Amino acid sequence: MLTYLDVIITHAEQWLGISAKPAGVLYFHVHNPMLQQKNAMDPTEVEKELRKRFKMKGLITADADVAGLMDDQLVNSAGHSQLIPVALKKDGTFYSSSSVVTDDQWDALRKYVRKQVKQIGTDITDGHVDISPYRLGKKTACMHCSYKSICQIDPLFEGNEVQVWKQRGKEQIWSEMEQEVEQ
Repeated sequence: MLTYLDVIITHAEQWLGISAKPAGVLYFHVHNPMLQQKNAMDPTEVEKELRKRFKMKGLITADADVAGLMDDQLVNSAGHSQLIPVALKKDGTFYSSSSVVTDDQWDALRKYVRKQVKQIGTDITDGHVDISPYRLGKKTACMHCSYKSICQIDPLFEGNEVQVWKQRGKEQIWSEMEQEVEQ
């Protein structure tokens, strides 16, 4: 999605005749959730629970007006959005738990994505197609992988080590990304 966003922003002037800025990049898991409750729920509770399960994930530009356009429940009011990953304080600023991005961070993110795409392409053309899954806490890249039966990674064999990633805060991730882009 970030690659698509970069292409659109990069070529917006050519395509639309005006420059563009990202408002956000969002996704949600398409599924049909079953609500299993011991007691009957009233329709408002059901709707609230379903909204939680369909709440989008991703990044929103750090502008309360833009967030209000994405969720009209946020217009001129504080609170947590049921649709997008933001929450507004009464003074109009975002809570630290909000997934918001400044213009400078959008630029850094787009440069980082371009650098990663270029590196991946170079690695492939150089013949580097190693199997190198990761572990982050208790989660691994292999947990939901459709290619487990083909890859057959086994950490007992040499060269099949799983990369262990450390949990990092979002500030640290942004700092590392911006440093990477500057190199």
